[in-house]
Amino acid sequence: MENKERERFSHKDEFGKKRKDHRNYREDHQHRSSKRGYGSKIIETKLFTSKEELVEYVNVKGQGSVTIEIYKIEDGLYKLVIKE
Repeated sequence: MENKERERFSHKDEFGKKRKDHRNYREDHQHRSSKRGYGSKIIETKLFTSKEELVEYVNVKGQGSVTIEIYKIEDGLYKLVIKE
């Protein structure tokens, strides 16, 4: 009887370890997916035809904790996207 109890407890330990590993994997997975669900919020979008105006505007707006993305659409036309 003692041997059966020992055997049962040893299986519980192995099962517990596997369950713990699986739980840690799931927590990481849920944590990563929750970040994707709350994407950046676009605050402002603006078009510029002058590079100098764009640089001035970015220097003024870039003081806060925002993300600024600049896209060159074609020569002399730039798109500015400000995200929070």
